[in-house]
Amino acid sequence: MEFGQWLRDQRTKAGLTIEQASERSGVQAERLKSLELGYAKKGVTAQESQKIAAAYRIDIQEFLDKAMGKDQS
Repeated sequence: MEFGQWLRDQRTKAGLTIEQASERSGVQAERLKSLELGYAKKGVTAQESQKIAAAYRIDIQEFLDKAMGKDQS
């Protein structure tokens, strides 16, 4: 599974819309959308990783593994 799809799945599992996820994480909604759709011109930053993982209640190591392509599923 691609990182963007996984990220979207995690957001929906957390019961969040893009707007709610943006408010909770402090990451702009457009940035979250671009990450989910795979259109981001740069990868997710360390700061964004921490914010999104906390907002979605995801283990940071799992988040980083997925972001770096270490998909174990």
